[in-house]
Amino acid sequence: MRYLTFALAKGRLANRTLEILEQIGYTCEEMKDPKSRKLIFTNEDQKIKIFLSKANDVPTYVEYGAADIGVVGKDTILEEGRKLYEVIDLGIGKCRMCVAGPVKAKELLENGGLIRVATKYPNIAKNYFYNKKHQTVEIIKLNGSIELAPIVGLSEVIVDIVETGSTLRENGLEVLEEICPLSARMVVNQVSMKMENERITKLINDLREVLSNNNKDNKDYKDNKNNKDNKDNKDYKDNKDYKDYKDYKDYKDYKDNKNNKDNKDYKDNKDYKDYKDNKDNKDDNNKE
Repeated sequence: MRYLTFALAKGRLANRTLEILEQIGYTCEEMKDPKSRKLIFTNEDQKIKIFLSKANDVPTYVEYGAADIGVVGKDTILEEGRKLYEVIDLGIGKCRMCVAGPVKAKELLENGGLIRVATKYPNIAKNYFYNKKHQTVEIIKLNGSIELAPIVGLSEVIVDIVETGSTLRENGLEVLEEICPLSARMVVNQVSMKMENERITKLINDLREVLSNNNKDNKDYKDNKNNKDNKDNKDYKDNKDYKDYKDYKDYKDYKDNKNNKDNKDYKDNKDYKDYKDNKDNKDDNNKE
């Protein structure tokens, strides 16, 4: 049995991918050693090899057969345009590829005029504007903070990855158009898919099952959390209603007691006054 070689994009994506692979039985203990300086990690029992590389290089390794399988973001797959099979969406690292800029730039996009677009992803930007919007634009390739371009007047808009949009808002920009959703994808070399079809197909099916169960667990957790929140709100409301009722009852009892006391005091005073008046009348009669 030959080795199956995995190429993973460095960073958080690799860590999340390894967690998912462990759920289907693919492990590599060597990678857990922080002091290791190895470039390729091997599991002899499962006949797999794993190496880490820059995200932009993963599709290249897979296309040329240096790796049978790769995991990388959809943005890199679109930008690199390599010949490979995209077999499964892992559902991690979700974000969006967007056109962004100041509010006034929206009119330029709608009118289809000539504008400048700054981006780290020139191929994605060209494909979107030329093939989908049929709008002529000038693409400016940047490597640093893309948000800076429209602020200093280098471009009217930018094409970039947006996760929460907080960086855009802090710099007076906003999402003007969404190009496509992004997430981590598994890609396979075209020859490897034929030569190792049984092993790779099983791996893909196992991954789909794990991802489906994970999504179900997340949904159940979310539903339980919502139910708990609703229950807590109901309990709070019930307690509040009871407290309001109790406060009202206490107030009513107080008021009733006060009224009773006032009535009693009034009655006592009235009885005393009547008694006094009767006594005074009686004394006057005796004097006569």
